[in-house]
Amino acid sequence: MSQAKPANETSKGRILVVDDEALNRDLLSRRLIRKGFTVECADGAASADEQLQEASFDLILLDIMMPDVDGFEYLESLRKRWDAMQLPVIMATAKDESEDIVRALELGANDYVTKPLDFKVVQARVNTQLRLKQTTEQLAEAHRLMKEDLQRAARFQQSQLPPANLTVPGCRFAWRYLPCDALAGDFLSVIRLDDSRTAFYVLDVCGHGTPAALLSASIGRSLSVTQDESSVVTRFTRGGLIRHSRTEVVSPAEVTRRLNRQFDHENEHGKYFTMAYMILDVSSGALEFTLAGHPAQILLPRDKQATLLECDGVPVGLLADDDVAPDSFQEQTTTLNPGDRIYLFSDGVVEAENGDNEQLTVVRLREIVDQVRTLSLDESVDRVLDAVREFCGDRAFDDDLSLLAMEFDGNSKEA
Repeated sequence: MSQAKPANETSKGRILVVDDEALNRDLLSRRLIRKGFTVECADGAASADEQLQEASFDLILLDIMMPDVDGFEYLESLRKRWDAMQLPVIMATAKDESEDIVRALELGANDYVTKPLDFKVVQARVNTQLRLKQTTEQLAEAHRLMKEDLQRAARFQQSQLPPANLTVPGCRFAWRYLPCDALAGDFLSVIRLDDSRTAFYVLDVCGHGTPAALLSASIGRSLSVTQDESSVVTRFTRGGLIRHSRTEVVSPAEVTRRLNRQFDHENEHGKYFTMAYMILDVSSGALEFTLAGHPAQILLPRDKQATLLECDGVPVGLLADDDVAPDSFQEQTTTLNPGDRIYLFSDGVVEAENGDNEQLTVVRLREIVDQVRTLSLDESVDRVLDAVREFCGDRAFDDDLSLLAMEFDGNSKEA
């Protein structure tokens, strides 16, 4: 049985009163309506279900003692369809029936009122549940919007990564990028500096989530070639009347110094990052590199065992620019032969742990790289990560994983 009370824009909420006693329904609904609520009534479970199919409600006032289907059974039915925050239920029970109160709460009732009903208590408990419901809905909407923002940011972050299986004259690249959250503090890229030199790097910002991702994106923008003074990887000299503008490649150690200087001024939250940054001259095979607080990286010669590339240096942003010593950021050089490979990775790879809390370590990773030398570059990257997963077993990664592989082919001519 329904006594529809039309909703209006100023309604405090839409309530369904379920009671088999017509007098109870009428008295309660009238008083609720006078307090600004929109009310529908039902004389039992069947008619209540009809009301719920026709409209949505903010709250149900449900009597326990009803024929056919009692309040407990109907509450169980409701909780299979809506949780306590989606559709709050206040049970009406006899004053001294504590067992009924306990059972109702255990079955998912949000609250209870005792008969004979004290309307001030009813109103207070209705208002409380509606406020909780509204707050929950607002939080859910905020979470939805935040999730959408994170998804958009993650898509943008992915769009800034290099093309898959990238090839530039003289070398080819393959990479994998596995954030542990929606947004990663890791970043990797390949930069064509000039006709013969290509830079490639992996960086890892301390921390996780949005702050780390924003910083990694900012660093990525700085590590790009521009025709002005904003780039840290090139030195731009503006031309004049008698000379042309000129762009010079900056050494790896100087790149880290420039980044440290830049983030000393911009870094307000004490963030820092480690980075493996390398420059390959494909005309000669000369490789310059710096490891700013980054673990040793791996060189896989074509016909020798894998070896480690090591270089001392502090993380970028860890020291104020005034505290940087001449040897804070160092660089090393080596020469590659055609067929040699370089594997750059973030510390999430070598610090991945198995069920016994053992870390993979650089030594194990070097052994894995040795074992994949016969595979294509792209296949080798997949196999390395498969081996990391096998090592970890059922244990989930708790850090971002980035892996960037480069193979030098010695042919610097344009394709």
